[in-house]
Amino acid sequence: MKTKTFLLILSLIFLLTGCEKIALDNMSVRKYIKLLKSDSYDYHDLPAFNSSDIPELLKYADDDQIITKYPHNPISSLIGEDPRLGVLVLWTVESIRLSPNGPIGRFPSSIPGFWNIKIQEPVDINIVHPLVSQAYKTWWNLNTDFEQLKLINPLENTDYSWY
Repeated sequence: MKTKTFLLILSLIFLLTGCEKIALDNMSVRKYIKLLKSDSYDYHDLPAFNSSDIPELLKYADDDQIITKYPHNPISSLIGEDPRLGVLVLWTVESIRLSPNGPIGRFPSSIPGFWNIKIQEPVDINIVHPLVSQAYKTWWNLNTDFEQLKLINPLENTDYSWY
């Protein structure tokens, strides 16, 4: 009896995990933004976007709405402040840039926040967000060949990195 219960629970876990993967692999930018803005993003991972989604994502790069339900890196022990929508969007763009060679699956860093590499401290998002947003927009407009573009770090000429 215990074996049957265990197998049933295990099957449900695989089924639910599989459904999440299918939903994330087929999610549109529009739906992603809608779910984030309405605080109803119930997935653990970032969607499986690609370079063709970046222009649509960058339309939201300056949005300063605070988001409380968003993808969290499951192996990070860091807990940052709830990010702005624009920062989450830039984090998502960074995940596309690094894919499939990101440090942590689809996640480009521990949290959607910034680190000052000169003074080795976390940064107030309110101060850095406009500068980082502009850096990503400038980066995107450098070249249309994404294979070359993804080799360029958008934050390369700033004092910041993803946390």
